[in-house]
Amino acid sequence: MPTNQVSIDRITVSGELKAEYRELQRVMNALGSSWELSGGVFRLIREYPNGDTENIAYYAENAFQAGSWRLDFNPNKLTDEEKLEMKRAIDLLADVHFTRLDLAFDVFNNELGMKYRIYRPNVSQREYGVYTAQWTKAVETIYYGSNSSDQQIRQ
Repeated sequence: MPTNQVSIDRITVSGELKAEYRELQRVMNALGSSWELSGGVFRLIREYPNGDTENIAYYAENAFQAGSWRLDFNPNKLTDEEKLEMKRAIDLLADVHFTRLDLAFDVFNNELGMKYRIYRPNVSQREYGVYTAQWTKAVETIYYGSNSSDQQIRQ
């Protein structure tokens, strides 16, 4: 039976650092030891029992706007403790606003979903497929637009 699911895939919030956090050392003290600092960028890293790591969040000064900072993360994967870390990072900012909000519309167990295509002239298209048990290649994901575009569509 076909099912649909809508979720938030990525959030970026931006804002000005509050006056009391204008020095990098003060930001570091406020964020705490959970965040790693490298090259002026704070990263919240999750470590798994097998030793693998995953970058959960990115917190840095906005390269395009002096004095503005941005926090980039995927809310779907956060533990309760990591959600508190996001709140702590956002609390350092004034005039907080969304600069990016990616929504995912997932359709499961519906053959028709991949038979209809989006047509946009002069837009690149890439297909990613999987091989089924019968060794036929089934399309799993289609991307429209370049990776650097603000208007990329994933089907």
